[in-house]
Amino acid sequence: LLSARPGTNAQLGICTDKSFVAHTHNGIEWSFGGWLIPLDDPFRAVMPAMVVVSPEHWIVALRRRDMTDSSRECWIDGVSTRDGGQTWSKPVLVGTTGHMNGNPPALACTGDGRVCCVYGERDTRRMLARYRDITNDDDDNDNDDDDNDDGGGGAWSEPQVLRDDFKSSDGMADLGYPRLVRRQSDGKLLAMYYWADAATPRQHIAWSSW
Repeated sequence: LLSARPGTNAQLGICTDKSFVAHTHNGIEWSFGGWLIPLDDPFRAVMPAMVVVSPEHWIVALRRRDMTDSSRECWIDGVSTRDGGQTWSKPVLVGTTGHMNGNPPALACTGDGRVCCVYGERDTRRMLARYRDITNDDDDNDNDDDDNDDGGGGAWSEPQVLRDDFKSSDGMADLGYPRLVRRQSDGKLLAMYYWADAATPRQHIAWSSW
């Protein structure tokens, strides 16, 4: 998954500040596989994070922003494909990420039939985690009604607060940009992110495990 350079064509009503699928077998020759979000969707959709549930089923979270309205909160949407990236579900809201350009997501499977999304929320200066159940996804695959396709597995949970002690020396809410993995040794999730606190008020890489 890659993100295209920003561009607009008002006459055609498209915005190319979007993520797309690209295929390669050797890293030299590439082919275009399609957009995750339609080009007539007016909002930015970049920095995709993906988990592979099966070879054909992927779940992706996207960093989103209304580039024409700085007063609007940024957000994260989730989409999924069940045909290896040829077609994608309608976007589902994962959570809002505040102002100041929002924050990108990180995804990982939890090992118990769920997927976790971690991100920074700039307005409240917190690191948050949300979950969704993917154990019923096979049932969703049998539903041919696209209007009922919510990306698979139901809605995202209420947020779990990972950190809320942000304090930077310059006062800016420069935080987040997480990475997320599941440890093989004990099955716990480990998130790494950009942070500052009273003990270390200059930005640094911090981590949380649960």
